[in-house]
Amino acid sequence: MEDSSRVREWIEAGKQVGKYDFIGEGDERYLLSIGVQKWEGEYKLYLFKANEVKLRDIDYYDFEGTIKVTHLEELKHLISVLCPFNFSELTPIKGQKIFNPAFD
Repeated sequence: MEDSSRVREWIEAGKQVGKYDFIGEGDERYLLSIGVQKWEGEYKLYLFKANEVKLRDIDYYDFEGTIKVTHLEELKHLISVLCPFNFSELTPIKGQKIFNPAFD
């Protein structure tokens, strides 16, 4: 079974999957975090991006938001367009979740 099939199974089972890592943009480094979960019949994609230097300020971030889509293929396309992570790299989140799907 290929990795994207496993990710699809986890999502369809209601598990939250995601990934976070530091990425470089020019001379700056950013923490990028994404989370995905199927919630009440929709797929939710959460994105968070913050400059590494400014992470000490708990209220600072460059971007934070949730996007809702109705089809998994739309979700896969959004991930490929909005971040450098591949859909197949997402793994189940254990412990503290990346986002709460009940909130937008």
